[in-house]
Amino acid sequence: MSEENQNQNQNINQKDLFETLNKMGCIIPQGASLSLPFMFEPPIKLFSGIGTNCKIGAFSYTATKISYLQCGRYCAIGHGVEILSDHPTNFLSTHVFPYQDLFEKFYITKDVNPPPPNPKKKKPPPPPPTNFEQIKPITLGNDVWIGGHVKFRGGVKVGNGAIIGAGSVVTKDVPDYAIVAGVPAKIIRFRFPPQVIAALLESRWWDYDLTHLHWQNININFAEPLIALQQIKSLVEQNILQKYDPGWKKLQR
Repeated sequence: MSEENQNQNQNINQKDLFETLNKMGCIIPQGASLSLPFMFEPPIKLFSGIGTNCKIGAFSYTATKISYLQCGRYCAIGHGVEILSDHPTNFLSTHVFPYQDLFEKFYITKDVNPPPPNPKKKKPPPPPPTNFEQIKPITLGNDVWIGGHVKFRGGVKVGNGAIIGAGSVVTKDVPDYAIVAGVPAKIIRFRFPPQVIAALLESRWWDYDLTHLHWQNININFAEPLIALQQIKSLVEQNILQKYDPGWKKLQR
């Protein structure tokens, strides 16, 4: 097969992949980057693709190709969001050499780890002496808004309804419905009074698909949260609105 035909088949296969993903409920533009493994709950929208080890809940979207993310429903993630790698502060050194081989090629060329007599059997380099998790996933609850160019320390958990201001560096967990910003990020205020936050958390409104109600000529007063909760409760009691459970889709190599 000629190189031209191989490239043509590759483009056709890639087109089929993106068409399949869109039918599955992962709305992603042609040519976007997609890393595996990846789990999602349809529908979601990926404006720039997705990095590795991500799990994204329904009705969420991201403008960043982010990795190591566990995300609930109805989340909005802006451009340039990053998860920072970590370094040990209580080891002999903060350098990566105890748990990562950066200079393997140098030592192989110096015959520090000489090859075995049979050149067909390559001797693997010895494993690094220490284990350390350099990148830890972050976890977002439901209805979280992440502004552009936010940086997270690995392992951070962001509560339901929280907002992270653009350009912030988040080093600690963020409570439900907090608005945080700054370097490092600090709580500016909470979105609602405690009694409203309690009602929102108790309602678990994100368990329902609220995105299509206007297609059924059902109007919810989203601008008034407590009124909206009462309207949602009424729809549930009338069996007009049921819990949304599309199941998770898993893509792997």
